[in-house]
Amino acid sequence: MRPRVWLAILVTVVMTTGFALAAEPISIMPLGDSITAGSDGGYRKPLAQKLGEVCHCSISTVGSQSDPSLPPAQQAHEGHPGWRIDQLSDNLLGVNPVDAGAHGGYWLVGGHGTGRAAIHPTFVTLMAGINDLNQMIGDDPHRPMSGRSDQILQTLQQRMQKLVGTLTDTLPDSTILFGGCIPYANGLLDDQLTGATPANRAAWARQDQVNPAQELGVNHWVLRFNQWLRDTYVPELQKQGKKVYYVDVYSKFILPDGTVRGWNNKEPENSAGPAGYRDYGLHPNAFGYAQMADAWAAEIAKRMEK
Repeated sequence: MRPRVWLAILVTVVMTTGFALAAEPISIMPLGDSITAGSDGGYRKPLAQKLGEVCHCSISTVGSQSDPSLPPAQQAHEGHPGWRIDQLSDNLLGVNPVDAGAHGGYWLVGGHGTGRAAIHPTFVTLMAGINDLNQMIGDDPHRPMSGRSDQILQTLQQRMQKLVGTLTDTLPDSTILFGGCIPYANGLLDDQLTGATPANRAAWARQDQVNPAQELGVNHWVLRFNQWLRDTYVPELQKQGKKVYYVDVYSKFILPDGTVRGWNNKEPENSAGPAGYRDYGLHPNAFGYAQMADAWAAEIAKRMEK
């Protein structure tokens, strides 16, 4: 085909979609815990599909982990079930020998016997913090989480600041997308340990400006952590010229009446429908992952728009 014809096609694509055809796949580093690792490709599978539709591009992923349920270019990721923010941070430029799933660590720079090269992703999709909260619950009803709120939030913030500082210093050309945490109830939690009593839930709902139904389990701290990311931390980094953005994944799980998808006794366990979760209010099902992919894809498309 003659160059003039190719130019006409490119101009048509840009004018009608707002995007130029990508010469190479978008490189994404999915970074987080079991929600990032997912099942059957997690959010990464629908994300690739949605970006193909919206941006007319393909994606490749990078990471030390591998998910054979996806095409080869999208199998890599850094989703580590059960891991806290600080564990993820420890393996970006080094290795924590306690964490067997690190696959040698040095995720960003490679080398050091890992057999991997340094990575330079276009985007990092970051979602972590749930396991930190889980491990802060404790086992003393006389010292519930509600009496340690400031300490809990300070710990989360310090861990995230260290992790993100490493990412932005090492990957200055990459765009970091903060997904915060999705709603987390976990029906197995003891309200006497979390402090999520009816009275506290009512007070927290007024503070967080949400339906009290969102204040189950440790979700009050999810809401406060997300608020800090969105309203304080990300704006501060942006003022420093960092390429960081907050992605409101949380709201994808909120229904019009302010309740959370699937947080009731009407939804069967392992539901594949619009409940959004496949277990006790922590891990998304296929519908939930599709909702997450919508949020990630919209933000990535916005950042790629010419």
